[in-house]
Amino acid sequence: AITDATTIAAKEYPNVKFIGVDQAVCVNEQGSADPTFACKGSLPNFQGLVFKEEQVGYLAGVLAASVTKTGVVGAVGGINTIPPVVKYINGYRNGAASVGIKPENVKVAYVSTDITKAFNDPGTGKSIAQQMIGQKADAIFQVAGLSGAGAIEAACAAPGVIGIGVDVD
Repeated sequence: AITDATTIAAKEYPNVKFIGVDQAVCVNEQGSADPTFACKGSLPNFQGLVFKEEQVGYLAGVLAASVTKTGVVGAVGGINTIPPVVKYINGYRNGAASVGIKPENVKVAYVSTDITKAFNDPGTGKSIAQQMIGQKADAIFQVAGLSGAGAIEAACAAPGVIGIGVDVD
């Protein structure tokens, strides 16, 4: 969530090298963050490192579907406007489906639409996971940072439920 800030810093300090984890560098011809995602410019001192989150999510979905006893699994995301979060969860859905979990049995919810709360609210993450557990989910995947720690806490507190973490587990 700090790609814009990193872009500004990289432009301001051209002699300093910046590496942004989970940050895709997309700038306009002037080297400013490009909200249109045309990405026609460059900042030679800023390298973004991105991952194939959908592949990791897929494996988490295969794992969840392989261990579920109820045939219902859940995923708690921080926010649905951060592409890596959505990629993890879509991969999770696909992985679960590959082992026979029906789409309606993959419960997905996001913590917040407010970026300042999405990854920093363990209470809401826990509450969402508890709701999913109440809907018979016995495997919970979290892609929600500190909010996801709450989801893992809920999974650990419920008998027979496993938690699968990203970033925080």
